[in-house]
Amino acid sequence: MSKKEKKLSDIILNLEHEVGLIHKYVKNIDLTNKLILKELRSNEERIINGSGGSSSIDTPSSSPPPSASNLTVTAPDVSVPAVADGKKLVIDQKVVFASNGKNLSLAPVEIFDSTNSLVKRTRTNTSGRWTAQLVPGQYRVHISKIGSKNKVIADMQFIIKVDSSTSTLPEVRIK
Repeated sequence: MSKKEKKLSDIILNLEHEVGLIHKYVKNIDLTNKLILKELRSNEERIINGSGGSSSIDTPSSSPPPSASNLTVTAPDVSVPAVADGKKLVIDQKVVFASNGKNLSLAPVEIFDSTNSLVKRTRTNTSGRWTAQLVPGQYRVHISKIGSKNKVIADMQFIIKVDSSTSTLPEVRIK
């Protein structure tokens, strides 16, 4: 597989992630619209029935939907050196099967911080590599892949420590 094909697969994976974020925002907007519509109908019913009264509309707080200006899709650049001082570091790791050395491609990767909060969701590319930008600290990485007929192909969790000297992590061999 050429470098161009690898970059294209990384771009496609990033696009998939961005589409997922947009989908979440649209669902949030839809829920907010439903709540507003329900409140409007309730107010209309009170006015028609002559009960009057006023009501405020409570909507859940949410992040604003993404605009075209803050949605950027770029392929991860694993050649960027690690930088410390609270800045995010580009972390890179390859995942292969221990039994045959083949790459674990297109497997979901979830990264959790020390409070067990999800900080990054990504995938391995077709070469079995995942990349993420993380601030220095300790993280739990969960890599899983479900095959046909919901058969678990891979499921592994491990701890990584990110510091100023970290950029490429040792290869992970999944059993």
